[in-house]
Amino acid sequence: MKTLLKTLVTGLVACNVVVALVKAVQKEKKEEEDGLENDSVCDEASNDVEDIVDAWNKVNAEVEERKSLVKFSRGLFNSIKENNTDLSGWMKATKNMYDAMTRLDDALKRRVEIESKFEDACAKASLSKKDEMT
Repeated sequence: MKTLLKTLVTGLVACNVVVALVKAVQKEKKEEEDGLENDSVCDEASNDVEDIVDAWNKVNAEVEERKSLVKFSRGLFNSIKENNTDLSGWMKATKNMYDAMTRLDDALKRRVEIESKFEDACAKASLSKKDEMT
């Protein structure tokens, strides 16, 4: 039974890693396509915008990774609960799930901060472009 559980967990981990990688690549391609369609004013903004975009891409990848960890932790938690494993295993799975959710929440907060910085940089670039035109 333990071997079967270990095999299932290993398979689940591998599957989640592949899914996370595919999603990250798809999201990056979509962001690149969307980036090409952005207003040229934002493209002319300072290097700060590039740094913000890089940070945005990194935090999005981290968010996807954290979502996978939360999903995996929930699956492991449910598996331990269903198989009536000892209390220490259940408590460890609960703690791991909580930690994964906390890290996901932190990554989502960083993403909101980065999004705000990007919007501010684009607004400043737009204002400076307007000033140049007048």
